[in-house]
Amino acid sequence: MLDAIHSLCFGKSHFLNKDEHLIMQGTEFSRVEAWFENEFLQQTEHIVLKIPSQGRKSLERNGVPYAKLSEHLGLIPLIMVVPSDTELIQGQSEERRRYFDSILCQLDPQYAFKLNEYQKVLKQRNAYLKMHGPNISTVNYDLINSYNLQLTGFGQFIFEARRELLTNLEEEILDYFRLISGEIGKLSFNYESQLEEGYQSLLDQSLAKDLILGRTTVGIHRDDIHLSLDDKDLKQFGSQGQIKSVLFSMLLAAYTYIQHKLKKSPILVLDDLFDKLDMYRVKHLLEIIQHKNIGQVFISDTTTDRLERLLIETNSEYRIFHFDNGEVIL
Repeated sequence: MLDAIHSLCFGKSHFLNKDEHLIMQGTEFSRVEAWFENEFLQQTEHIVLKIPSQGRKSLERNGVPYAKLSEHLGLIPLIMVVPSDTELIQGQSEERRRYFDSILCQLDPQYAFKLNEYQKVLKQRNAYLKMHGPNISTVNYDLINSYNLQLTGFGQFIFEARRELLTNLEEEILDYFRLISGEIGKLSFNYESQLEEGYQSLLDQSLAKDLILGRTTVGIHRDDIHLSLDDKDLKQFGSQGQIKSVLFSMLLAAYTYIQHKLKKSPILVLDDLFDKLDMYRVKHLLEIIQHKNIGQVFISDTTTDRLERLLIETNSEYRIFHFDNGEVIL
């Protein structure tokens, strides 16, 4: 159910990279739909996602298909937290770039467009580098310069948007961290990007190396955030409790920022909540949700009693649904 909500907000699954994996074996298509109510605008949005076994998927809003899926982003904003999201702190740089991109794509259609175009051009440049091989004397410089100019234009926009976003989120992340963990620590973020040196010249200088390796070795597709707590690398020295607290702090800060920018509350989805936090931190999180103007929240857990007990203790308004072999029991 949680992935169905995500799919209708983003036009794709959170868990699966290939749309065809969402189609039940032996059937011709997959379809998911929902009615989303906007309490501020007093209107209902009927969203339908159709995934056929042959052909392209389609996303419809009130019976009208989108020309591009990116046009839908931000209509129904969503922040989703799943157990594997600790990779945001402990994993590779790609996970932290995805954090930026998920926020910015919901806020700015131009960002989503330019990110998509950057990835297209990067794929084309990499294909040429791989096909050409290491012989630099036979390079088609007009083609390479065309790729470089496009990557520079799109990349500079993405770099500046990500850097500005981190600046805007930093204090909010720290505030949430202190509320969730109860710790008063020095949590700091350092945005690391090669574009600080100028992208066009970096691409020119790296051409010989890129030809040997068959890929583009510089650019915003290698950006990262370095996180430290009390001047120590969080990824290397942070406890599980600290890492999970920072994770929720980053995602709740993203929630607050999107809410402020779009003037509407995102849906908050917390999958398998107790996998990530102990009872102390879960209670703090539920209290924050109660008092921080958080909108609709979906929480999944394998044990009803412990979650319900905490919801009662925190005076939360809630409704529990049980799922048994794909059936919903009210």
